This record gives sequence, structure tokens and C-alpha cells, in this order.
Amino acid sequence: MMGDEQRLLALLIGYRVRKLRQSRKLSQLTLARGIVGQSMMSQIETGRQIPAYEVLVLLNERLNDEMLRQYTVLVTSPVINMREIPLPNKEDIVSILDYNRAHWTVAHFKLAGYLCAMHYEDRDFLSLRDVAARILDNAISGDSKALGAYYFGTALLFLGQMEDSSEYLLLAEKQLKQLDAKFHGLVFYNLGFVYTQLEYYGQAMWYAKMAIEEFQHLGDILRYGKALGLIGTIQSRMGKYHDAEKSFEQSYMVLQKWGAAETDLARVELNLANVYESLELLTEAKKWCQLGLKRNTDPVTLSSLHMIMTRIYLTLDLEEDAMEHYVWAREMADRSRDARTIAMAELLGTRVHTSMPEKIQAARRAYEVTKDKYHLQHALACEILAQLCSQDSGFSPEVDTLQRESIATYREFVASHVALDKSIGFSALAHRPSVST
Repeated sequence: MMGDEQRLLALLIGYRVRKLRQSRKLSQLTLARGIVGQSMMSQIETGRQIPAYEVLVLLNERLNDEMLRQYTVLVTSPVINMREIPLPNKEDIVSILDYNRAHWTVAHFKLAGYLCAMHYEDRDFLSLRDVAARILDNAISGDSKALGAYYFGTALLFLGQMEDSSEYLLLAEKQLKQLDAKFHGLVFYNLGFVYTQLEYYGQAMWYAKMAIEEFQHLGDILRYGKALGLIGTIQSRMGKYHDAEKSFEQSYMVLQKWGAAETDLARVELNLANVYESLELLTEAKKWCQLGLKRNTDPVTLSSLHMIMTRIYLTLDLEEDAMEHYVWAREMADRSRDARTIAMAELLGTRVHTSMPEKIQAARRAYEVTKDKYHLQHALACEILAQLCSQDSGFSPEVDTLQRESIATYREFVASHVALDKSIGFSALAHRPSVST
């Protein structure tokens, strides 16, 4: 009976033989003649049978392929290490997965998991979502379902679909024992991140602390530092700025010491700048902004850094400097295509622009990009747009509609958060009594 490594090797050999035969326009009968029967050839090509060494040598004499030659050497090994098996490129792996989709084996799931890890590393989240969907479609066992749910939820997270992401990440959490331990902290961290974006800060804090415990247990120092940053973000959004300052400083120290990426350092610098601005320590805020702006980072972070610089210069009555940073903030927001960032940049524009038409135009754009999502930002856009329209042309039916929409959206935001807080109760805490509060 074949073990997992032999199954994977059989699958890869079969695909390689089939691909080479088809590219050279050989029939199965022609390739098999004098080596094995056509029935055995069919089993080899579908990965149901690992060929004997002598058979593989003869096949390779006809096909003359380097990767097949490497597989030939592995066939004779008494013990096969998964890491020793040469894997094809991403497109070939997808072809292997799709060749017989209704009958996946353990080897198919291992290949799919490997491909998900590659797509995650490459930040190709559309492809990650598609492969994870294949895992979920074919999964029977709990471990496969859990892995598919984790990767599918993670892909949706990075694609900005937070509500759907939370659904699949919670599914992964329910089957956490089926997942390799290296995923446990990631599930908790991603749930903490999702709930932060959805502005459910109680749940976000709980999952962030769970992530910290897991990363500490695994000795994953870089992710531990990122989780500290997530704690700081939640504290900052809850208005606990002194607590956030301590969390971000600790996060920054860990990330710097352990060689974190430029993007990760820039995000902590952004958050520290935001905290110091909130504490009205503008010199400190400006210092952290300038550090972040020197880094090669993503458009959302750059836009946010420029927004803080804009607000600092507005406070200091330096209008030209404020406008310069605002132009950059808006450009970076547009590049990001992130609705929340675009909205916040446009709402800042209602303070920067001097003419009423420009102010109203900026507020209208913030209103449009947040419609049917981001309740808090949309309510704010409604309120500001109503104020501007009232100043421009007096009270009107549109102003009345905007005011009503603003109030209704604020209420919807509050109601949804209270409802969710009540719905989860404290049952989840009973599973992990060691969580610090």
C-alpha cells in the first residue's frame, strides 16, 4: 500500500508522463508498447500506480525528460522525504488538480496546500481563493475542510470581503484541532484583523490576544510582533491611546530587532504617528510620519501617512504644506482602490479645499464609495455633505434626506455592534481559560 509520499510521487509521475506523451503526439498504446500493457499505462498516467524503477527507466528512454529522470531516482529510495520531490510549476499543479476533480486523494490535497502556500507568498489572492475553493469542493475529512476554509477566508480578507472572510475563518476555527499547529495563530490573527476592520473591537481584541499566545508558544517572534501591533490598532480605535502607544512601541522594537519587512515597519510608524497626533503631540507624530514616508510600502499606508501630515500642517496653519501632502494622500488612496481610504482622503479634502464646489464634490465622492458598506464612514460622509449643502444653498429636501440617512446609518452601526456582542456571549472563552484579559 502506498504512503502519502508515494501517492504524491505517483501523481506527479503520471502527470509528467501524460503531458510529455501528449506534447509529442504519442498514443498511450505507442508509448506503452514493449514496456507495459495499455491498462497499466492508464493507471500510471492517472497516478493510481507508481511504476517500477525498470519501467520508469524505459519510459524515460522514450521521453528523455530531466524531471522524469529525477523521479526515477526517487522511486528506488527506501524513504521518500516530501521536500525532496521536485514539483512542477503552478499551472501544471492546477492541471493535476483539475484532471480528475471528483476523485481527489491525499496527494491532491497536499499539492493543493502547497499551491495555496505559494499563492499566499506571492500575494496572489485571487488564485489563492480559487485553489482554496477547489479544496473545499473536494474535501471530505475535517483537516482538508479546515485548511480550505483557512485559505479561502484569508484570500477573502485580502480581497476586502470582510463579512464573508469571517464566516470561513470561523469555520476554520471550529475545526482548529484538524489544522497543523502553525496555522492556529494565523487563524486567530486573521479573525482579529477582520473584526478590527468590521469595527467589532471586543471580538477583535479577544482573537488578537489568542494569536499572541499561539505565536509565543511557537516562538514565532515576527508574527508575535505583528500581533502586538494589532492589539495597538484595536486600542487606538477604542480611544485608549496611551495603551496603544505602549503596544506599538513594543511591536516596533520586536519587528526592528528581528528584521521585519519595510511594509510592516511602515505600518507601525503610521500607527504611532496616529496615536501621537491623537494625543496632540504633533512633533512626535510628524517624526514617525517622516520615517514611514521614507519606506517602500503600500498605497494605503502611504495615503494614511500623508493624511496625518496634512492634518498636522492644517493645525499649524501651514496651508501650502497641507495641500502638498493632501494631493499625495488622495493620489495614493486612488491607487489603493480601497474604499475606506478613498473616503477618508476625500473627507479630509472638505477641510483642505477652499471653494465650496470642491468641498461638496469631495464629500459626495466619500458618500458614494462608502454606500452600503463602512457604516461609520458613510454616516460621517452623509453628515458632512448635509452640512456643506446647507451652507451652500440653505435647507433643502436633499439636506433633510442626508441628515436622516446619517442618523439611520449611525443607528445601524451601533445596533449591529451591540447585537453581535450579545450573540457571542462568553461560551467561547470557556474553551481557552488561559487567555489574559
